Amino acid sequence: MSKFIINYLWHNKKQEVTFLTAICIVGILFFSSLLLTFSIHGYMLEEVKEENGNYHVKLKTDLKGLKTVSFIKKIDWEEDVLITYNEISKTYQNTKKLCKEIKCENITYNEPLLSLYGVSQNENVLDVFKTIILISFILILSAGIIIISSVYNIILTSKYKDFGILKTIGFTNKNILLLLLTEGLLISFLALILSLFISALLINGALHLINHLTLNIISLKLIINFKFVILAILFIFIFILFICLVIGAKVRRKSIVNSLKPRTVLKKVKRFKNIYLRLAYFNYKRSRGHFRPVIISLSICFILIGTFSTYLDYGRQIIKHYVTLPSYDAEIVINDKSIKAKKILEDFASENDAEKSALYKTCQIPLTISKDNTLNNKEKKVNVVFIENEKNTFVNKATSIKEKDGKIVKEDTKLYKNKINVLEKEFKETTAIPYGLELLVSPDNLIVGVTNIEEVCDYSYALFIKSKNDLPLNELLKYDNLTYTDMKKASLIINNFILVFQILMGGIIVLIMLVAVSAIISTVLISFSYRKKEFGILKALGLASFNPLIIYESLILTFKAFFISLPIVCFINCVVVGALNEILDITLSFSLKPLLISLVISILLIRMLMQLLHLKIAKMPVSTLLK
Repeated sequence: MSKFIINYLWHNKKQEVTFLTAICIVGILFFSSLLLTFSIHGYMLEEVKEENGNYHVKLKTDLKGLKTVSFIKKIDWEEDVLITYNEISKTYQNTKKLCKEIKCENITYNEPLLSLYGVSQNENVLDVFKTIILISFILILSAGIIIISSVYNIILTSKYKDFGILKTIGFTNKNILLLLLTEGLLISFLALILSLFISALLINGALHLINHLTLNIISLKLIINFKFVILAILFIFIFILFICLVIGAKVRRKSIVNSLKPRTVLKKVKRFKNIYLRLAYFNYKRSRGHFRPVIISLSICFILIGTFSTYLDYGRQIIKHYVTLPSYDAEIVINDKSIKAKKILEDFASENDAEKSALYKTCQIPLTISKDNTLNNKEKKVNVVFIENEKNTFVNKATSIKEKDGKIVKEDTKLYKNKINVLEKEFKETTAIPYGLELLVSPDNLIVGVTNIEEVCDYSYALFIKSKNDLPLNELLKYDNLTYTDMKKASLIINNFILVFQILMGGIIVLIMLVAVSAIISTVLISFSYRKKEFGILKALGLASFNPLIIYESLILTFKAFFISLPIVCFINCVVVGALNEILDITLSFSLKPLLISLVISILLIRMLMQLLHLKIAKMPVSTLLK
């Protein structure tokens, strides 16, 4: 039996390779998403542990009367007592038990750490990420399952005649079922191991790229959670086993005669005036079972592309709304108020052909603004940034990102009255922010322009400059009392974060396209054998060209898949926006561009595949096709 199985697999190697490729690409898509999630989650855990500590709860107690408690893993002593439990999921319950035995005061939970494990009582942010990740995994897993089952089903359907022949030579249904199970599980095992290995290489490379692009500000490492990986492999194995049993049941129900009987389908179809459109529609209606994997694959492809394009759009929207990018490339400060210092900065701006620049006499002083000057009639401690200008004005604007009713919002507010007194001088409000000082607009800063800064503080010269070319900042280091901040580097890091996000989303979309392409190719190739006689008859009847027929068939398949996927993409878009709006200010948007691009690519791909096969058919004599 083992020799027969080996010969059987070798005889059907093209179909087995098609099946292995489908599973492998789906596995790469699934495992890549899984490994990327593990790696990001692991990085976030390390950052939280470093910043907040690795404890679960902090409280004040002298631990008097505490007996040996089995659920406590570790106790650390600082100003307060830091407790780590054996099971983080039972942090709240164990704390209640503990505080019944000893006196507890000022109980503080390590919420950032608890939230990353999904056990925090304040999980708004985590719930959003869990919703988005859950939607992504459900879509990816559903896509993989449907595509694998469709490809496997059509491959095995093409073998019904083989099964019929096997029955005639004495094979039982049990033997055929064993053959199917061995084939399915062997190919699945090879495909999953291969896809896991490729996914690990891809994600490891992607993480190194992310670290490089962010200039190692973040340091992501590949993390493989073998528990979840093994569960995923077992799940797919069980699914393949189920598919084999279903196909085996179909084979069992078929008699030898039915297994060997050629395909006959009678359907009523619409009558189109165009003969090619009529033939294309008739072929689609008659062969729906064989075209169904193509439609399903394309629909899932459109859904996934629409979903991850939505993630990309909202990611850009969040960054644009919440991140303030500096409008200048460098801030150069000379702690010297001589004419020489001013000339150095003026010459630097002139020599480097500054696109835009601003040179200020400036200083910063921490002050308390009296309650008579604030809108809420409360004193306010701020860092006052003085610059010299023509008028005594202050910027009455504060931009802040804060949590409000469990939601992260960006607000522009006024904090002061129309006129305020600072250092016994009166200043009028303005909303115009001096060039280069936009990053200082916050509730903790107050930007003030004075006509004569020498009366206020001991000033320095500060140049804010934007240039078309790279600035030779290192040359300035030869001057004393000079410091500079390279904001171009900061902007580069932020832009690289955006680029990393786009690369990740783009990579997932490419994998999705590969999944769909593999399913489409396998389906079209397998359906080729069914349509030889059909094209032989059309050729015998004098059909000169198959090109119009191919075009109409491509349009029917792709547009049907497109219109199936469109409402699903809209629904998922609304779910994602609803989840994000729990914590962020997001505006509902929908872009058809990615879907339309994928629609055009799909039409061209199917047309190209069919064209290649039909050119091969066109070269065959009618007698060969009608065999």
